[in-house]
Amino acid sequence: MACGGRLPAIALPANVLAMDDERLNQHITDSSVAFYHDQPKDLQVEAVSVLARGQNCFVRAGTGYGKTRISEMFFNMFHRKAVVLVLNPLDSLGDDQVREKALVNITAINLNKMTLNFETVQKIKKGCYSFIYLSPEVFLNSSLFTSMFFSSEFQKVLALMVVDEAHMVYLWGLVAGRQSKTTTSFDRIQDRQ
Repeated sequence: MACGGRLPAIALPANVLAMDDERLNQHITDSSVAFYHDQPKDLQVEAVSVLARGQNCFVRAGTGYGKTRISEMFFNMFHRKAVVLVLNPLDSLGDDQVREKALVNITAINLNKMTLNFETVQKIKKGCYSFIYLSPEVFLNSSLFTSMFFSSEFQKVLALMVVDEAHMVYLWGLVAGRQSKTTTSFDRIQDRQ
């Protein structure tokens, strides 16, 4: 796990932000046990703790480790409307994740060329979905998504951005280089305060 840098996140409850590291880790563990009915892994707790402190975090772990649960555990710490945005390489992965979220009563949508429209954007801005999955194509090429992403309504509820299958970033063309696609989205994300 590599962590560092500050994330401009919506505020967690004040009592959570005031906790020292030991109490925060215990709170994360207790909340996870209450929600999932099993003990979280140490790396999951550590990653959520780092996110709660407003820092960026990179987790590298094998298939089936429980990386997906990290974003859910972080999401469950909020007492008000919060949105987690997940960039993933395949629409089918997003569809699978939406089904998995439904099993734990978390609202989710997989944004793709077929589902992204003005009506869906309005539902997202109203907070109808807590997890939003999308492909690099939608993230990079949809003016409708870009407009929604940078809207004040969406930015007020955006708690976390996750890149699933981060090793694919080079293939998606999101890394600076002669062959890469340029995007104002990444320039503007870096400028957020």
